[in-house]
Amino acid sequence: MTNAERPPSSIRARVLYHQIHPVKLATDVVTGVIALRMLWQHRLTLALIVMFVPPIVVSTLLVARGRFGHLVDTYAGQRMHRMTNLAMAMRLFGMLITSIAAWRAEPTLLVVGAALIAGVWAWVLR
Repeated sequence: MTNAERPPSSIRARVLYHQIHPVKLATDVVTGVIALRMLWQHRLTLALIVMFVPPIVVSTLLVARGRFGHLVDTYAGQRMHRMTNLAMAMRLFGMLITSIAAWRAEPTLLVVGAALIAGVWAWVLR
């Protein structure tokens, strides 16, 4: 039986693999960009709603009902064991940096935060 036929069943595995599900990745990227634009415009309440509500809803649905068996054997799936709590915290810290940078309209700092997020993903997927 392949991993595609035997999907991850533990909550921990589901939380781990949901991070590379295409729906989750698309949600995070799209809402992140929109929220940063809103922060740049100092529309804080709307930015926070966009930044947090859709990703939380998508994560909750994916962890509860998503199918991940097809992701386990992928290049990314085989490297997700490197997505430690520290790596997730560093990604979140990168988003904090980009959010502060957008609010202060500092493009250089925005690039620093984005580079941190990309760097963590590059380290995990190496």
